Amino acid sequence: RYGANVKGVVLLAASAASDFGITKVDFVIYGLTLHPITASAKHTDYGWLAEWNTITLPDGRYIIDSVAYDAAGHRTESEAVVAQVDN
Repeated sequence: RYGANVKGVVLLAASAASDFGITKVDFVIYGLTLHPITASAKHTDYGWLAEWNTITLPDGRYIIDSVAYDAAGHRTESEAVVAQVDN
């Protein structure tokens, strides 16, 4: 949810569809670290899910994008979601 306060281990969820079949979804997290954090999602009955462990991260604002890839080599990025880490 946009603007959520999070702490600990957080579940990230995305849905994606393609005529060619989605092969992979990654969550890319930008924030107070030097490099973006990538969390690879697993396909489940509830959509594409990944865990984000915020425990070792500094408190602050993070931006999360999901990126979906399909079997034809297409890549689509979601709108960004902002979360506030508050451990």
